Amino acid sequence: ASAHTQPRVPKACDPCNRRKVRCNGQQRCQQCEHLDLLCTYTENRLLRSRKNVRRGTVISKYKSADTRHTTLTPLLSPPAPPASPQLPTSYYESLLPAYMSYVYPFSPIITESEVRTSISKMDTEREHAAFIYAFTAVTLDLTRSSQTTKSTPQSAPAQITELMRQSVETQQPLVIGFRPSILRATTSIFIQMCAMSLGHYDLGFFHLREAISMIQMLRIGDKTVNAGLSTAERARRQRLYWQCFIHERFMSIVNFSPVTLPPHSQYPEEDTFVGADI
Repeated sequence: ASAHTQPRVPKACDPCNRRKVRCNGQQRCQQCEHLDLLCTYTENRLLRSRKNVRRGTVISKYKSADTRHTTLTPLLSPPAPPASPQLPTSYYESLLPAYMSYVYPFSPIITESEVRTSISKMDTEREHAAFIYAFTAVTLDLTRSSQTTKSTPQSAPAQITELMRQSVETQQPLVIGFRPSILRATTSIFIQMCAMSLGHYDLGFFHLREAISMIQMLRIGDKTVNAGLSTAERARRQRLYWQCFIHERFMSIVNFSPVTLPPHSQYPEEDTFVGADI
């Protein structure tokens, strides 16, 4: 008879425990799979308590907690404050001269005035906040790689790594309704540059591919699509395309990664807003 006895489950999931029903102990147990509940296992005795539990309330609770039944609204809300101390606006603004001297000449996409706009919007719009964290990281990376700052006692590599994390975690997830942008593509390029500088080549490859995806979604290589843009905007997009092309070829040489971007059909058009040195 013992051969046919079902082995005892060492621990039931939270919904089965509270409902006092048999649980098979699997990740997404049979009961939760049948009722489409969020199957969780926790050591918290209060969460697992059966006291004052009314019939039917457990099912409704764990159904409402199931992430598959939530709306997309929380994903589109402004970001929560980062875990690390928030740097003052004046700190980001103080980096602009270094950005224009050491970053913009190699990535002439987002102008000084556009950076200032992103700084002013970073408390309310995730895409702008993600860009500013990446802007700060890449500026420190190209100008202060072996220094520390008075306002931030961390070493430069540690601070750059933390800013990269904040940028990635703040960025709006790619959900239905998402629209690609030049700003997001540039954010990804800045993260890629920092990742490469820190020796994280696979991470750099990933974020470069995200920037290339933005380029392809914006159809920057399509002359018909870009014909209606101003010369300055069209030239900027062409510069972005060529920058990703160069970075991808460089990564292919250094890290033997595959390439996807063909050469653009033309070099960037002359832009009167960009100096001859750029």
